[in-house]
Amino acid sequence: MKQINSQKSIIKQNGAAVLLVSIALLIGVTLITIFASRVGVMDQRIAGNEYRHKEAFSAANAALDQGAAYLEKNNELYDSTHASWVACTGGLATQFPCQVVGASVTDNYEFAYDGNLATTNIIEPLENTVSLANVASDSYMVFTTSATIGNLITVLGTGESADGTGEAIAQLSYAKTTTIGIDKLPPVLAPIANLSGSFMIVADPQMNLLEGADCSLGRVSFEDPKSATDISVWTTTATGANGSWQTCLTGDYQNAAGEECADVYDSDTPHATWTSCTCNDVLSTGGGGGPADLDYDIRIEGTNSTTPFPASPLDYIFGTSDMGTISTLADDSLTCAEAGTNDYASQPFIFVNEDCSFGSIGTQLIPVFIVVNGDLTITSNSDIWGIMISNGDITFNGNPMVHGSVVSEDPTNLTNGNYTQVFDWCVGSNLIKSINEPKLLKIKYSWRNFNP
Repeated sequence: MKQINSQKSIIKQNGAAVLLVSIALLIGVTLITIFASRVGVMDQRIAGNEYRHKEAFSAANAALDQGAAYLEKNNELYDSTHASWVACTGGLATQFPCQVVGASVTDNYEFAYDGNLATTNIIEPLENTVSLANVASDSYMVFTTSATIGNLITVLGTGESADGTGEAIAQLSYAKTTTIGIDKLPPVLAPIANLSGSFMIVADPQMNLLEGADCSLGRVSFEDPKSATDISVWTTTATGANGSWQTCLTGDYQNAAGEECADVYDSDTPHATWTSCTCNDVLSTGGGGGPADLDYDIRIEGTNSTTPFPASPLDYIFGTSDMGTISTLADDSLTCAEAGTNDYASQPFIFVNEDCSFGSIGTQLIPVFIVVNGDLTITSNSDIWGIMISNGDITFNGNPMVHGSVVSEDPTNLTNGNYTQVFDWCVGSNLIKSINEPKLLKIKYSWRNFNP
C-alpha cells in the first residue's frame, strides 16, 4: 500500500495560494494604475479647460476695457440717434450683440453700435478693437432705454482661447450723469448761512445765455433776470445772518461813474477796483437777520418761500452726496497743493480730498469748479472765479471776492471780515460748456461674465 507524503502536499498547496495572491495583487495594481491614469488624464483636461477658460475670460475683459476707453472718448454715442447706431430689428434682432444668450443670461437690446455700416446683416465690432496675441478679442456696444433707470449703454467684450474652444462674454453698463443746474445755483447755497461782519452778495443767477450768443459780448447775450426775486442766498434760516450786509442785482452793482461793474470789469481788473463797487439799489439789508430785513432774494423755507431747502446740497447738484462717487465725476482728484497749480483750461472740475486753502484762482474765461472734501478757506484779498463746494466749514478771511457760487453741505461760517460775492454770467456759462456735458459712469453691480 502506497503511503502519501502529507508534507509535500502541503507545500504544493502553499505554492498555489501564493500564485493566487500574486495574481490578485497584480490585478489590483493594474486597476490602480489604470484609475490613476484616468485621473491624471482628467486632471489634465480640467487644467486645460481652466487654462482655456482663463484665456477667454482675460480676452473678454480686455475687450471690455477697450470698449470702455472708446466710449470715454466718444461720449456722444450716448445719443441713440447717432448715425452709427442701428436698430436691433429684423434679422439682427436675434443676433449678437442685439441679443445675448448665455449661461442663464438672455438680454435683448434696442440698438447696437456698428463699427462697419457697410454690412447690413451683421454687427461689426468697434473700429479700434486691439488684437491680442494668440486670442480673439472683440468689443461691442449696445443701447437700451428704461422708464425706471434711464438710458443705458452696455459695453460687451467677447473673447476666445488660442485654440478657439474656450469662449467668454463680459458686459458692463454705463449711464449718463451730469453736473446739473449749476447755471441755477444761487451765489450762496448753505443749510445755515452764518454771515457776519461786512459782506455784499450780487445776484442774477437766473440769467440764461441766449442761443448762439457768446458771454464775452456781455449783458446783451443773456435773458434779463425774471424779477428782483432772483436768489442771492438759499438757506434754511435767517439766524446767523448778522453784521453789516446787503444784496442787489448785477445791474445795480456799480462803480462811482455809474457803470455796471460786471459789464466793464473782468478777471484782469485789480481786486481793489472790484471792491470799490457798491450796491446802488439794495434788495436786502442786515443787522439782526429778522424777516423785516429780508427781501425775497434770500430764500428761506417757512419764512418767505414754500420751496424746501434740499436735504443735501451735494445731492441737489450731483444727484448724490457720496463723496467717493462725486470724486469720479471730477476731471481729477488732486492734493491741495496740486489744486493751486492745476491746468483748469483742460481740467476745470477737480476734487480735493483734504482741507484746503485757496488764494486767487481761475479767470472769467477759465473758471474753476472745485469740490473740497474737508474745510475750505479763502485767503485775504483773493479773487475766486468759479464755483467752490465744501463738505466741511467754509471760512473767508479779509475781504475776498467770489465771482460765482459757494456751496456748503454743512452749516458754515462764511466770513470773518469783509466779503463780496458777485454772480458772473460768463463764469456760469463757461463752466456749463466745460463740465455740464454728459459723463458716463459705470452702473454698480452691472458687470457680468459668462460663457456664451
